[in-house]
Amino acid sequence: CVGFAAWDFKGNKAVNVDPLGEPRRTTRCPECDATRTIEDRDIRNCGVCGSPVEPFDLYQPRGFRTSFRPRDYDDHAERGPLLPPPQLSVGGQEPTASRVLCLDAISRTDADVYVVNDNEGQLFEMYRADHGLEVPDRRLYVGRRGPEVRNRDPDVVGAIGSVRRTDVLTLTLRSSEIPGPDGTVDTSQDVLPMGLSALWSFAELVRIAAGTELDVNPNELRVGLQPWRMDSGTITRRIFIADALENGAGYARHLGSPEVLTHVIGTVLESIAEKIESPRHVAACDASCPDCLRSYDNRFIHPHLDWRLALDMAQLASGDVLPVERWLSRGEAIAGSFVAAFGEHTDFERMTAGDLHAVATASSGRAAVFGHPLWRSEPEHFVEA
Repeated sequence: CVGFAAWDFKGNKAVNVDPLGEPRRTTRCPECDATRTIEDRDIRNCGVCGSPVEPFDLYQPRGFRTSFRPRDYDDHAERGPLLPPPQLSVGGQEPTASRVLCLDAISRTDADVYVVNDNEGQLFEMYRADHGLEVPDRRLYVGRRGPEVRNRDPDVVGAIGSVRRTDVLTLTLRSSEIPGPDGTVDTSQDVLPMGLSALWSFAELVRIAAGTELDVNPNELRVGLQPWRMDSGTITRRIFIADALENGAGYARHLGSPEVLTHVIGTVLESIAEKIESPRHVAACDASCPDCLRSYDNRFIHPHLDWRLALDMAQLASGDVLPVERWLSRGEAIAGSFVAAFGEHTDFERMTAGDLHAVATASSGRAAVFGHPLWRSEPEHFVEA
């Protein structure tokens, strides 16, 4: 693939037509990924986190084209860079949320779900050719020759992607067990580094359980995280579940029913949790694997997935207290392994305080405490051990 092309058929002839169509003026925040169409408004800052944004044109290609140069067959599939996860458009009027367990649930039938490829933020420079447009960016053609580079300004500059209007269910976890002013998971890296991982892990577990509830393959449901600012200013993410089919198949609406959503969370905490916490799986899986959370279609978030975090979030969603035993029970072994690996060359030593384990150094006066990933590290959240 080297560019874009599309044809209309008139009689027995194929006629070239515009392969890109009209663009959508779009912004996507480089910090929180908030995505929206801005129409004619001059927006230069993200509406969620306030970071600077640069508007760009988003095209939805009608077709793609090759270089028309034949070459020997190679059974190794060519794969481009991993695309960002789908994004639910921010902005617009929000329906009233329904409280289901500890989840604020909103069902919508007219939501726009974006998938954007902006060439890693550098956009695509496109040049008109005999058939459609070509993209001669040398970085896109490793190991083979791409289109000839032109010594002139490009005809079109923009990102490519798709915007699908479909049914969507959004879920906001709010629990008094989560530290912070709103009872939500803060996803700012400097506040709660594992916040994003917790929400992604929970989202994937909900998708698996939803597939069981609907008796469909989970890949018929798209899940993502929508950046969201709470009234207090906390930046979190809402989980969204969307039908993979354009215009919707009714799955998201069905899942938004309080009875169905309650049953989905129950499925997570019963049959799925029993499988994940089996001794065989616990011994073999440190964070995530194909037997619990990983699949081909969520490969772009594999580093974020952790089954312990997923189950902890599910218990919070059900109204339970924040479980800590999945993490604190591992502290002694982790601290011991750390000291065994590095203690010979330093003054590392193990320390304990109640159920907590730590590694400390006398020379620096510092200690690393092995706690729960959702614990906040600001002094105002410290408690007596």
